[in-house]
Amino acid sequence: MEESALTASVSGVVEQVNKLISVKPIKTRYNGEIGDVVVGRITEVQQKRWKVDTNSRLDSVLLLSSVNLPGGELVII
Repeated sequence: MEESALTASVSGVVEQVNKLISVKPIKTRYNGEIGDVVVGRITEVQQKRWKVDTNSRLDSVLLLSSVNLPGGELVII
């Protein structure tokens, strides 16, 4: 497997819209674990956080203070 390849952690139906590829699970939703690489869609931007749809039981929260941009820049709001 290529180093840059993504592998689905659930089995189901593959859906593709332009460059977005997702897997709709047949029975259960994804429950993330430490070390997983997660691809999500930003659904809401709040003052110091983003809400992210990761197709799991609940929306995820990404604090802007935790975001590191390429080149070592930090996001400061």
